[in-house]
Amino acid sequence: MDLIAKALGGGGIVATVAAFLVAIAGGGYWLTQLAARRYKRVVNFSVAFLTFVYYGGQIVAITAFSVPTSDPPYDQKLGLFTLMIFGLFFAMASGHALKRPVDRSGKVMEGLLWMYSSFITVSQVWNHSIGSAILLSIGAGWQYLMLFYVLISVIETEKDVLRFLNSLFVFSVVNTFFLVMTKGEPIIRSLSESASQESLREGTVGALGPPVSAAVYLAVLITLALGAFHYTRKKRYLLYIAFVFVELLNTLTRGGIFILFLLAVLLLFDVGRPLVRRMWPLFILAIPFVNVIWKYISFRGFNIDVTKEGNFVGRLAITAIYFRDFYHFSLVGNGISQNTVVDYFGWLAPLHNAYLEILDVCGAIVFLIFIAITIHSLRSLILIYNRRGKARPLSSGRSYISLAPFFFVALLQWVVYANTTSTSVLSYYPYEGTAVFWLICFSPHFLSRIGARQDAELLQESGVSSIPSRKW
Repeated sequence: MDLIAKALGGGGIVATVAAFLVAIAGGGYWLTQLAARRYKRVVNFSVAFLTFVYYGGQIVAITAFSVPTSDPPYDQKLGLFTLMIFGLFFAMASGHALKRPVDRSGKVMEGLLWMYSSFITVSQVWNHSIGSAILLSIGAGWQYLMLFYVLISVIETEKDVLRFLNSLFVFSVVNTFFLVMTKGEPIIRSLSESASQESLREGTVGALGPPVSAAVYLAVLITLALGAFHYTRKKRYLLYIAFVFVELLNTLTRGGIFILFLLAVLLLFDVGRPLVRRMWPLFILAIPFVNVIWKYISFRGFNIDVTKEGNFVGRLAITAIYFRDFYHFSLVGNGISQNTVVDYFGWLAPLHNAYLEILDVCGAIVFLIFIAITIHSLRSLILIYNRRGKARPLSSGRSYISLAPFFFVALLQWVVYANTTSTSVLSYYPYEGTAVFWLICFSPHFLSRIGARQDAELLQESGVSSIPSRKW
């Protein structure tokens, strides 16, 4: 029980026992649904339950690589999240429930993911022992390739997408209240306390990782919740947005606020202006709190001018020093968790750039493949949106394609944040949080499957009996 309490953050015996019992009950439910081959339920429950998966992974885990020289030292581990994905993937494969992409865009993504994972493995074998290389490459690549197949297999209808998004939202709410329950954290942190980015949430926002990483995922969840609101017209999503915005303010991470301005990109799509008109309740709700919100935004010297010292210009300086003094061309890099550290005016700083981190620790090939993955996902979402005139709308007049602009902006937010503030898709930050990026990245391909299914249903109505599907 002491081990469990330590993993949960020492929130007291009542909180520890309660969390332990919930985790046991949830694990039992997950196994029974998997045995019954109710894979859609398993996926949605897994996403909603990610907070417990994360903390369980602090107890049941395999150490892939130890970094004693880090400040603080840490062990990169594979825990319940990886075990869950492996179990679900192979259960679906044995039950012939896994499907492969049927469209050209999906096939391209499939190929890119195979290359990405394969070259990560090669680069890590070059830099680590065989055991560590395999485990690190599973965490950084292979488990998300499996997740790709799982998602495009279970998300087949518009209702599936909405249920999946709701599971993500439940995950973030549970994650916050779990911290409140186990660590005694306030839902709204007072700025009168001695606060800094590092001290918030005792250095973590649960399964979303440290504040510097969690901020981007909270921001993109706001964007996706706007999409759900646009799709359903249900005002509960506005309450959720307000809740997540408070948690975003609690991170005191300026980059998370900055990328919210990218919501203006929605005005380039036909969903933008109607969405603004329908959001008046949220604007009215925010009016009494404008001064308080600004205090949180400006607490760490927030400035809309990204060239000011301490904002984006500091990241540029670290990047310039890296390429001037440290970088040398390599196909395999330095190895995951063996990041280059730059001396920036006495501050030993890692690269605050997810893309350059890949270049640094995995080499040029993986770096270029990852760029191709993100560009391909953005492009695919635009192509889906351009097919909006061909999609069959629901009785409400909306279709799944109306969600594409929100996934596009969410992915764009992640790309901008990853290149200006910080996060990682390889290590250090929780795999559960990193999965949010990959879920967004895969969105065009399960949206395409919905379109393929609708087209097949039209063919069936015309007397053609086959539905496109490529099973294993």
